[in-house]
Amino acid sequence: MFDNKIFLSFNTAKKVVESYLNQHLNNFVINEAENYGMSFSIIFSYNNKIVSLLSDRGDLTYKLIINNIEINLVGFEPLLVNIEWFSEKNILFVLNTIKRYLETLSN
Repeated sequence: MFDNKIFLSFNTAKKVVESYLNQHLNNFVINEAENYGMSFSIIFSYNNKIVSLLSDRGDLTYKLIINNIEINLVGFEPLLVNIEWFSEKNILFVLNTIKRYLETLSN
C-alpha cells in the first residue's frame, strides 16, 4: 500500500501534485513550489484551506490547515502513520486523505 523505499525528485513530485489537483481538487492553486536541493516544499490553498507538503532528504511531512487550525489527519486516517518517504504512492494517499477529509466538511 505504501512505498517507503524510493522518494521523488522535486520536479516529479510537483507534477504528481499538479496532476492530482487538476483532477480532484481543482479549486486549489499552488502558491509555492520551492526546491532547496535535498529538500523542497509544495504549498497550495483554496479559501481558508492550506496544504503544505515538505520533503527533507526524501521524507514526507504534510499539513492541512483550515481557518488557521492544523487538522490532525492521523486521527481521521490512522494509516498515515505508515508514511515515511515522498513517493508517488504515499503522496497520492495523503492527497486522497485530504480530499476525503474535505468532503466530510461539505456534507
